[in-house]
Amino acid sequence: MKPQARSILLADHVYRDAESGKCVIAGTFNRIGADRFPATHPSSTMYLNLTDFVGKASLKVRLTFDSDGESLGEKSFVVESTNRLGSCEVMVRLNNLSFPQPGRYSLEVWCNEEYLGHLPLELVLHKEGQEGLP
Repeated sequence: MKPQARSILLADHVYRDAESGKCVIAGTFNRIGADRFPATHPSSTMYLNLTDFVGKASLKVRLTFDSDGESLGEKSFVVESTNRLGSCEVMVRLNNLSFPQPGRYSLEVWCNEEYLGHLPLELVLHKEGQEGLP
């Protein structure tokens, strides 16, 4: 039984509050600005909310360049759920993501070889004097 992805978000910080048990998601984004390419985004966290599975599931997040589908890297991990109808919240650290050029990219989520969903990312080149892009 493969998990179903309810939410896929990318943020500056995601953590679980010790007192309430809730996930706190701060600074969501899907656009990254860079002064030059290739560019490296130093640190982010992907938040996944999964459901509809029980037991362990082997997942991976794959970064792809949309124009040609080329895979630029991936990270594998295992998640576990004890309640099929409940939520399995997962935080995945993504450090030093490398982008060879401006354009559209995707962070794809896979379970074994089955696609669960993706988060689109847009990489843009800062113009001189441009402010406000993450």
